[in-house]
Amino acid sequence: MLLGLFVDQRITDNKVIVHFCPFEKSEKLYFMNQQSSHEELCSPPQGWEIDDAFDLMLSCGEERIRDYTIKFMASAYVKKTRLYDPACSTGVFLSTLKKVFPDSYTIGQDLNRLMTEIYRQRVDEVHCGNAMERKIEPGTAYYCFVRFQNSEVLKSTEAEDLLSALLPTVKKGG
Repeated sequence: MLLGLFVDQRITDNKVIVHFCPFEKSEKLYFMNQQSSHEELCSPPQGWEIDDAFDLMLSCGEERIRDYTIKFMASAYVKKTRLYDPACSTGVFLSTLKKVFPDSYTIGQDLNRLMTEIYRQRVDEVHCGNAMERKIEPGTAYYCFVRFQNSEVLKSTEAEDLLSALLPTVKKGG
């Protein structure tokens, strides 16, 4: 953990450089003691509120992971593959993959009903519900994308249980 005032960042091909002015020890202690809760942040139980600006922001925030996924899938391409995203947000991730791999079948799920209405036009199959309660049959997805285990979305203590719950969705060899 870095505690200080952010100055600048540089992203290169193989690293991220962060420039900051570090806090003094007394400032760090003051900051840590001012936190009202030492609980890990995560999204609200009903999911995020969504509008067009938030949809665009989420889409921009995952450009790198979409590009990486496309390259990975192209190197191990399987025809007529089923792509399952149990927390697909607004569906841009799956719809981008569908454009590159048009013979794939996309299945999106999200706990936010409004998001499911948005991505209904972007994916082949839509489900509303918590990712812990998967909506597809076991062994039917070739890929299961677990992109949402990042900061402030899911608590670390929930991550292992979630992965265990989603693993059965992937077919053998997937």
